[in-house]
Amino acid sequence: MIDKIKNAVGDMYEDEAKDLLQSILIQLNLLEENYSEDTIKNLMDIPKQLTSNPTYKRNVIESTHVHIAFDDSTAGCLKYMLSQEELYEESVVAFLNSFQLDRYISCIRMRGN
Repeated sequence: MIDKIKNAVGDMYEDEAKDLLQSILIQLNLLEENYSEDTIKNLMDIPKQLTSNPTYKRNVIESTHVHIAFDDSTAGCLKYMLSQEELYEESVVAFLNSFQLDRYISCIRMRGN
């Protein structure tokens, strides 16, 4: 069981492991202040949750290129074209139609003067 826990934690991203540690420490602190069977049960379930799905693998592909679109239509077309070309390592970021970039740029220019 200890080896499974080590492997599960070793497979985590650093921020995931930090979040888990922080959660455990907070729960332990709460236990110190106010004893609770539910908190103990939650703490006892953490190793089971980590090791219950050993085939868990991240299906994350790092993007090599990010395309920025300023409307939904363009973003949709880009996503479709990239999928047709099987360029799965490229991603599209879309700003909503209501996003007012010109106001943001004007604000930056005003601050610069």
